[in-house]
Amino acid sequence: MLVLAYPSYTFQLWHGTLLLYAVLVVALIFNTFLGKYLSFIESAMFVIHIAGIFAIIIPIAYLAPQKSSAHDVFVLFLDNGGYNNKGLAFFVGIIATVFAFAGPDGAVHMCEEIQNASTVVPWAMVGTIAVNGLLGFAMVIFLLFCLGDIDKALETPTKYPFIEIFYQGVRNSTAGAIALVSLIEVLLIFCCISIMATSSRMMWAFARDKGLPGWQYLSR
Repeated sequence: MLVLAYPSYTFQLWHGTLLLYAVLVVALIFNTFLGKYLSFIESAMFVIHIAGIFAIIIPIAYLAPQKSSAHDVFVLFLDNGGYNNKGLAFFVGIIATVFAFAGPDGAVHMCEEIQNASTVVPWAMVGTIAVNGLLGFAMVIFLLFCLGDIDKALETPTKYPFIEIFYQGVRNSTAGAIALVSLIEVLLIFCCISIMATSSRMMWAFARDKGLPGWQYLSR
């Protein structure tokens, strides 16, 4: 996003490392000093998550100067990753999609803090997969129809093709693309907060059962 906003900016790997540390500090603050607001924050992020999908789809679907044909979306297969095998390219590419379904078990690790957990947790897990599966599929189809110039997307200086797709979709508006990308960035940051919350509960549970070094301190 910084590369998009400041074309003269030269990204260095250590910049990304510092940004990662900053996100971890934010997650730590929310899980310690602001822990009592965690449930409210999670509810707010759910609303932003659902509303954000439509906030991305609607403007790009309306403004995108170039639309793909139904043939390109549902029939055409490309292997631009250098695998020379479309089947292998498909299975490598689907890893990122599968990762989106790796989080529903997070509710299990929070069950000791949930009222009526035996009912709420299974429904939360199934609902997460159903809602995100349907909305994720809709987002994929939408992106394929509004893909724009795929070569520019793959060669974008931001190193993230979806940012270039957003940029083209809002008719090369830097401000518009940054606004759309910011929605995703905010959600990713709060995903880190949730991951740290579930991880801390797992660590505490293992420590409570004397399964970790230093369990006397960690289980307090």
